[in-house]
Amino acid sequence: MRIWWLRSPSTPSIWYRKTIEGGESVKWTEVQDIAIELYDANPDVDPCTVNFVDLRNWVMGLPEFDDDPERCGEKILEAIQAAWIEEAD
Repeated sequence: MRIWWLRSPSTPSIWYRKTIEGGESVKWTEVQDIAIELYDANPDVDPCTVNFVDLRNWVMGLPEFDDDPERCGEKILEAIQAAWIEEAD
């Protein structure tokens, strides 16, 4: 089980708890969860320097990730990168 404390996108001063039980999968649309996973896995990487090809591959390589690679597009990758940048700040 993984427990994360996340900021609410609409009100950044509010935090909420997110729990992922072992075996639960993460999909492309779970941008915030992906950003946290990427930050935890790559704490020394500046997300601004990661190109979309590498970002897509890193997301698909996350242990909890389980979604169709064809469901990913540039807008999703932009959202993931933006959330990762915010997480790193």
